[in-house]
Amino acid sequence: MVHKMKTKLRSKKTFLAPLRLSERLIVSLLFVLFSGAIFSQTTISNDTAKKSVFATNPITTKHKILVLPFNNKMYMSEIDHVINAETKQNQKEIRWGFKDGIDEQLCKKLKSKYDVVSLIEDTVKNKKEIGMVIAGVNYSYDKVPVQEKYKAPKSDYKQENQVKKGQIADEVNYDARFMNAKIRDKELLTSLNKKYKTDVFVFVNELDLKAPPMVNGDLAADKNRTAVIHYTVFNLAGKEINSGTVSVKFPKNANSPDKISSSYISKAMEEIAARVDKALNPPSLVTGK
Repeated sequence: MVHKMKTKLRSKKTFLAPLRLSERLIVSLLFVLFSGAIFSQTTISNDTAKKSVFATNPITTKHKILVLPFNNKMYMSEIDHVINAETKQNQKEIRWGFKDGIDEQLCKKLKSKYDVVSLIEDTVKNKKEIGMVIAGVNYSYDKVPVQEKYKAPKSDYKQENQVKKGQIADEVNYDARFMNAKIRDKELLTSLNKKYKTDVFVFVNELDLKAPPMVNGDLAADKNRTAVIHYTVFNLAGKEINSGTVSVKFPKNANSPDKISSSYISKAMEEIAARVDKALNPPSLVTGK
């Protein structure tokens, strides 16, 4: 089912004047010096008070990014019944709340540096393109890449747990793997570029909402829930320039999809935005190596 136009108002796009080459080098160098090592299975802390370097840096490139939401079949939740009990929302409403919330938060983080387009900001207008994406992308469980020295993971071609045209096959192994997007339709990115003028494509592949583990008699056991976001980033040529997972914990009494997205998942979106920025502005551009 295609959802109607989103009801929440999005902030207007803002454009900053492009920096001169010398200023770009200075900003990029500061980013390299002050950004910490980023690991593939990053868990974002909720109590950190430090501001992200990504969020405070100005626009440094002319890239335009298209954000694409997860397929409905890629929503895996262990807590919908609890959310329903408090909010009275049905599963479709809960799922849409998280899809919309992730999309809004990721676009917001990326917009501090880039021009950004959301594929689901108007689902009626973009109905054709949404269908193209669903039909033009396959998924497979690949090994989670190490972000510190990122290399696109190679698909395990013998595995049977793939998703083709939105249909999930048998799932075999979850250990250190994530849901990675694979472009099946070679014309997909070109077609999206022609309409939206975007040259970078951020696919949100899957959302996992995990209940806290049940440990009988252990009062010190972690009672927080966990949200895990799987994603893949492609450039216009179809090269996978970044991918992986980011997870964030949130309290068990948080049962509003909008609140969970804006207060907790937003931190994971900040991390993904930083990874996208690093992929588009690698240290080699600064060092010349």
